[in-house]
Amino acid sequence: MVERYTGTYTVRNGLTVYRDFDRVPGLVYTDINASYRFGADERLEGFVSIQNVFDQDPPTIAINGNPGLSYPTNKQNFDVIGTYGTVGVRFRY
Repeated sequence: MVERYTGTYTVRNGLTVYRDFDRVPGLVYTDINASYRFGADERLEGFVSIQNVFDQDPPTIAINGNPGLSYPTNKQNFDVIGTYGTVGVRFRY
């Protein structure tokens, strides 16, 4: 299990006209990863990964100069996709 934390901060770029959206709250994302090695000499590994388990929505931040064209948040700091998973098999040769 992995916890990703982004702390609280304030946007001070001069573009924020909505006073309530310049303070960005802290947010925690929870991710779960598991893997299991098997086969001859444990050369195969099955894995599963679930990101943003509790489907935390990103905060609304008034930093985007194009309203309606993209989600109004900081995409580098926050998860805009929601919960998603990955399943696969790795092998060593």
